[in-house]
Amino acid sequence: AKRREALAQLDSLTQSIFLEMFGDPKFNPKGWPLRIIDSVALDMRGGAALEPEDFVGNGFPVLHKGAIKPAGQIETDPKKKAFAEEGYALGRTQNIVNRDYVAVTLRDLVPSGPSIGLAADLQFAPQEEYLLAQGAYGIRLDTTQILADYFVCLSNMPNFRNILRQHAVGSTQIHIRNPVYLSIPIPLPPVSLQRDFATRMAGLRCLTKRSECFADEVDQLFSS
Repeated sequence: AKRREALAQLDSLTQSIFLEMFGDPKFNPKGWPLRIIDSVALDMRGGAALEPEDFVGNGFPVLHKGAIKPAGQIETDPKKKAFAEEGYALGRTQNIVNRDYVAVTLRDLVPSGPSIGLAADLQFAPQEEYLLAQGAYGIRLDTTQILADYFVCLSNMPNFRNILRQHAVGSTQIHIRNPVYLSIPIPLPPVSLQRDFATRMAGLRCLTKRSECFADEVDQLFSS
């Protein structure tokens, strides 16, 4: 139980480090220059209009919007339709993303939009490539201006996602339109400071992985 509590604390530590280094993005207390998302994005890709018959038991991995989790990780549900026909996917290269991209969800089936704006760095995803489903988007960042660790953590900050929800439209299925999302301003601290943050995040990921392994071993021992 203590191991699981420690893992939960590690998730909140990411946000604490972000706030310490950069401040709350809603208020930008450190006065970082503001840049719209479009100015730091080299490419943005949307999801394919997949039909039920396009899914298969095994094939090209599909990234649904629900697979992007609040801690910035990718977790696909094996019970859901997680693969598409290889030929279908390869015919839609404009909807395929790889480890050079971050994934963002800009659609939510719940009117309050609890998952709007969640982001994950595909560098650490289980698969090398994904076919995006509708509602999931891929962004390739200009790393001379912004690093994935900073962008993902910024996107997952509760206060920033409150800002994103203000730009959403719709009543039952809410979403943010691409041009609107790309026009949203974000604080942009120096890349050197972002690199320091990325170094701390790398250490935190190692610690989290070790803690998860220890927790699994304790669970196995308890079961035996």
